[in-house]
Amino acid sequence: MFAVVYGFGYGGVLTGILVCVRVLTPLSRRASALGIVILFGWLGHAIGGYQGGYFFDLTGDYTLSYANAALAGMINWLMVAALYLTIVRRRAALVPGYSPVP
Repeated sequence: MFAVVYGFGYGGVLTGILVCVRVLTPLSRRASALGIVILFGWLGHAIGGYQGGYFFDLTGDYTLSYANAALAGMINWLMVAALYLTIVRRRAALVPGYSPVP
């Protein structure tokens, strides 16, 4: 049951990432942008599993692993926020009267 729920959830996340890359990149750079995004996704999965086991071996619990995952999530959120602000500013500079709020 867990595998089914996780699989559908992760499938939705991956689909969202693919759509975001499609919307945010020009056609001429889309393949390389998608490759970079997927590379970092796989790298994060690989490092996350390894560090979870490593920190558990060091401390005997997963507290440090969860703290590290929370920190990575916050860094990711900051990167997404910076990307969003950059896009909004560029559109505002290119389109007179543009407002991100409808």
